[in-house]
Amino acid sequence: VWTGRPWAPLLLALDFALRHRGWTRWSPIGRAGQGLRSLAGLPPAPVNAGPKRFAALIGALFSLGIALALGLHHPLAAQVLTGALVLAASLEAFLGFCVGCRIYGLFRAG
Repeated sequence: VWTGRPWAPLLLALDFALRHRGWTRWSPIGRAGQGLRSLAGLPPAPVNAGPKRFAALIGALFSLGIALALGLHHPLAAQVLTGALVLAASLEAFLGFCVGCRIYGLFRAG
């Protein structure tokens, strides 16, 4: 986002899309997470794949939005979308709170 070039968010969108499709073995970020978990000696934590795949779809859409905003020279829109994506990722990473999973639950309940 700081460079103004859309290639990084496009690569991130591709990674999110791979995880959305369930192709985690092809996801560089997913593989890195598995490697870090293994290095830390943490056991696998099984989770319901449906909400996580939905969250990955939302991440892909946000990443595509960031790339589009950058490509159309709308840096403020790209920064706002990036802020939302970083906030959601931080909530998941540090608090274990998956925003996309909560939205998924609202759709399933409604």
